[in-house]
Amino acid sequence: MSKALTQWPRVRFMDANGAPLSGGKIYTYLTGTSTPKTTYSNATGTANANPVVLDSEGYADVWLDGDYAYRFRLENSAGALQWQRDNIGAAAGAQVSTLADLRNSTGGAEGEVIRMLGYAANGDGGGGEWFWSASSTAADNTGTIVDPSAAGAGRWLRLFSGPVNVKWFGAKGDGTTDDTAAFHAAITIVAANGGGQVDCPCGRGERYAVNLVIANQRGVHLNGTGWTKQSYSNGTEVIYGCLIPADVTKPVITIGDDDGIGNATLTSGTILSNLTLCGTGTSRGQIGLKIIGGAYRCVYDNISILGFTLKGIYVVVAANKFAYYQFFTGLSVICADAGAAGIYLDGSGNGAGKATNVTSFFFDKVTIATGTDATCRGIVVKSAQATFSDTYVQLSNSRHDIGLELIQVGTEAAPNVTGNSLVIDGVGIFDDNNGVPIKRGIPTVFLNIPAVTVAGQKPISNYLRGSFTVDGLIRLSDSGVPAVTIDPEVYEGSAVMSDQVTPANFGAYSWFRSPIMTDGKVANKLYFVNLINPELTNLYVSAGTGVTPQLTFTAPTGVNVTTHWSVNGYQVVGARVTGWAATYAGSATRSTFNTTTVTTAQLAERVKALLDDLITHGLIGA
Repeated sequence: MSKALTQWPRVRFMDANGAPLSGGKIYTYLTGTSTPKTTYSNATGTANANPVVLDSEGYADVWLDGDYAYRFRLENSAGALQWQRDNIGAAAGAQVSTLADLRNSTGGAEGEVIRMLGYAANGDGGGGEWFWSASSTAADNTGTIVDPSAAGAGRWLRLFSGPVNVKWFGAKGDGTTDDTAAFHAAITIVAANGGGQVDCPCGRGERYAVNLVIANQRGVHLNGTGWTKQSYSNGTEVIYGCLIPADVTKPVITIGDDDGIGNATLTSGTILSNLTLCGTGTSRGQIGLKIIGGAYRCVYDNISILGFTLKGIYVVVAANKFAYYQFFTGLSVICADAGAAGIYLDGSGNGAGKATNVTSFFFDKVTIATGTDATCRGIVVKSAQATFSDTYVQLSNSRHDIGLELIQVGTEAAPNVTGNSLVIDGVGIFDDNNGVPIKRGIPTVFLNIPAVTVAGQKPISNYLRGSFTVDGLIRLSDSGVPAVTIDPEVYEGSAVMSDQVTPANFGAYSWFRSPIMTDGKVANKLYFVNLINPELTNLYVSAGTGVTPQLTFTAPTGVNVTTHWSVNGYQVVGARVTGWAATYAGSATRSTFNTTTVTTAQLAERVKALLDDLITHGLIGA
């Protein structure tokens, strides 16, 4: 029997106030039992009394039997429990190299401890300490329970507390081996215990090839540890410290099972943290994270998603199923392929006139970047509801990319986005390599909404509200088809409101910016084209340094501005002044006159002309 010191060279215990636990008592047992187990005062094996009584400073010499795991129970001098802990052990005595060796090793006495150096090889991260439970008949799961006999009682139980590690279940992270089964085994363990954390270490540059499905499980927390780095091999970008798709046609991670009816089938309380999902490499993944029906109250913290050919995050739910209360913070998404989307929320298919089944999605501290050579979409919201706070969408290719697209299908639920510092940045002047600026043909923000079926109103605020900044084109269309050409007088950097039915209503703190010049012409203009009785409130148009902003309307039935027009903070046009007759009799003359020689009749003719013009322009009237 080997003897070893506990984790401390001399054990000292404190009370709840941090004072030495003078006269306290340590009772020691075999772990998980009430069977007393002796400790020792030195390496030669002098037995301690049980309990061990602490001195006036709370100290005691406590050496352990290195072949066993202990349970400690600490009481104060009056016998009041302070705490108790299982699985306290010293350095293991016997050791084996791998899991296969452990399966070939049958334990002896109850509580005997053995060290395993690795899962499949020494030092592969799957090793650890185990203790023998002679009476256990628990099912072998390869990671925390091992049955060496395959019959009868007796199991090796892993000594651990806290998170479960995917490497305990054989995950390799070599970028080739399918590690899905190992991840699922670890997830099943924590889910069966009511929830817990599963770690996937990334400190050695691991690339875990997986297609995970977390469904009908509660409280699963998948956490990445270590770091992520980027390198190139033969011109191909390789990301280390990440999760990649084992099957590129399937998402790396799927949350939910498209059931989601009733508490028994909810996938709730899922947490993903400190993870990088990567679709780059020789085989390109299609979807990074997919959320389907049954996902409820899930949290995604510090997640990076890049390089997927279709969608970084894809939310799509079957009819009459639901995904709601999803919280994202510290999210980074990069998409660069033709037709790809960084975030795609699809709540369509629930039926005409019904509420969306994708709702209460909250995004905070999000950065989305699109690629340079393809038509990408930063965010697509299709008959779904979401809130974006401190969100920045950078369009690397402003000629082709759409920062935000809102889609409504027929009479299904309208898309609804609330911004709280939502920035769509399409800034930049691109040329044709000959120094000639190129006009933008695709809008930075595109509202792809159907034709009006109920007479009257379709304000923009039904779809996009709150605080948002748009640097580039905005286009509203009733056609349901994105416009690839726009009014030839509208140039890159100009915000465009087109084909919008009354009223176009922008709330406070809505900004539209544009660059100084494109195509050799001043483009610091906000254009409203083919609007019918638009209404604008709290609208601010900002131009580049030294350039005067311009606001241009093409509205066949006029423009309605609440309160007044101002220039540099001074009112220039306000509400109509009433009390004037509709017409005035007599002649009207519009010509110059000499104030020293003008007659009363001539002056009256010119006053009438002025009144007629003011009435015609609507500044005064009856």
